[in-house]
Amino acid sequence: MCDKCNKALDECTCEDKGVEAPDSTEMEETDQAHKTAEVETEEVSESKVDSEETTSLEDVVEKAVKSAMESVKLEIDALRAEKESAVEKSVKLEEELAAALSKSVAGGPKRTATKMSDAAQNDLLVKAATYKAKADASTDPLLAKGYRDLANDFLQKANPKSEN
Repeated sequence: MCDKCNKALDECTCEDKGVEAPDSTEMEETDQAHKTAEVETEEVSESKVDSEETTSLEDVVEKAVKSAMESVKLEIDALRAEKESAVEKSVKLEEELAAALSKSVAGGPKRTATKMSDAAQNDLLVKAATYKAKADASTDPLLAKGYRDLANDFLQKANPKSEN
C-alpha cells in the first residue's frame, strides 16, 4: 500500500510510491533469504514432481503396452481364424477335386462328327458300288472277299454312325 495515496503499489501513480527505501544491507540479506527459500522450494517440488512424473510415466507406458498387446493378440486371433477357414476350404476343394477325378470317363469326351458333304459321300458310295461289282464278277473266292471288305469299308465311311 502506498502511504501517500492509499492504493496498492501496482496501482499507485506516485513517483516514490510512498515506501521508504531500506538499507542496502537489509536488501541483500532479504534477497539472499528469498533465494535460499526458492532453491529449497524448487528442490522439494522437483523431487515431488519427478517421483510423480516417474510414476505417471510408468503408468502411461504400462497402459500403452497393455493396449498394444491387446490389439496384437486380437489381430493374431483373427489371423488364426482366417488360416483355419482357409485350411478347411482347401480340404473341401481337394475332396471335390478327388470326387470329380474319380467320376471322369477314361479317354475323355468324344468328338462329334461333322456332316460329310454330299459330293464326298457320293464318291465313297460310287467306290463301294464299284468294289461290290468287282466282288460279284470275280471267280476267285479270296479276291471276291477282299473286294467285299473294301466295299463295306467305303459304305461305312459314306454312312457314319454317331458313337455318342
